[in-house]
Amino acid sequence: MSGSWKRIIFAYWVLSVWCSTTVAVEPNFPDEFVIVPDLPENQPLTDDRKKAADHAMDETDTAMEAARLETALSYAKIAYQQVPNANTALRWALVLEAIGNHKEAFAKYLLALSLDATEEELRLIQLGLKQESVACKPPMGWVLLRSDPQAEVEIYQRRIPSSRWIGLPAGQHQMVIIKDGYEAETATITVVAGQSKCMKVSLLAAAKTNSVLPESAPSAIPGYLPWVMVGSGVAVALGGAGLHAWAMDAADERNQYASPIPGLNDAERYDKYVLAHDQAEERAMAAYILYGIGAASVVTGIVLFALPQDTEATSQLMPLVLPDRIGAMGRF
Repeated sequence: MSGSWKRIIFAYWVLSVWCSTTVAVEPNFPDEFVIVPDLPENQPLTDDRKKAADHAMDETDTAMEAARLETALSYAKIAYQQVPNANTALRWALVLEAIGNHKEAFAKYLLALSLDATEEELRLIQLGLKQESVACKPPMGWVLLRSDPQAEVEIYQRRIPSSRWIGLPAGQHQMVIIKDGYEAETATITVVAGQSKCMKVSLLAAAKTNSVLPESAPSAIPGYLPWVMVGSGVAVALGGAGLHAWAMDAADERNQYASPIPGLNDAERYDKYVLAHDQAEERAMAAYILYGIGAASVVTGIVLFALPQDTEATSQLMPLVLPDRIGAMGRF
């Protein structure tokens, strides 16, 4: 059978199954709007690094007074790299704010907030956060989610440790708190532009379950699945019947060219005979394949009717569709 026919048959089968099911897609929020500051690694503070940081901060102040903002930005970054603390992060944020890079300034203020800050530094950090967060596009807020015990927070397909400050656009956001041995907890938080919010979640220990289920208690299957399998099988079988009828037309045409035809020489008649013969064979083969797939789907559906069903269980069993077979995949 030619490759084109294989593609036609497979596309027809996938389409028939797709029409009977729905697929839920989780919206993916733009990752660039989820701001998670990179915390510095613990490094010993040497005299050389402290001197380098002091020099870079002096140069930052000098460049700021002379309105050489790009130079000030370079020295502010060097100062933070030498001594990464709340003070150097704050200076970095102030330079970015002066340049007008609101998003990066907000991120650096958030970094400074995540480090140990003095009372005066904290006052300046909070002031900068409020000002730069509303200037961002979209406007932002900042959130601290704590969990008991310490866990990971999954938000928009990113995982970060809990008890971390993160920046989020204003609006509602859903987070999942995950820790091995505990039940995952979903939390929805509403972020207000220019404001901070804290939330604490307590996780429950996961119930112990047996890894092997008793044979007398198979898992319930979705109530709709048997109907999907039977309906899909019937649809595919009907497609096979259509192809079979098409094959018979080609066979009739082949039989016409089996005998001499007035006005048609033997060479032309032979070519037409061979073409009609190949078409009849390919269409018949395709029809039998669809008959087999449809029958397998119907039989699978009938078998599923005999199993315990649960209309609320939607994820324990699912159809398995391959180019040459159909079935159900799940846990029994």
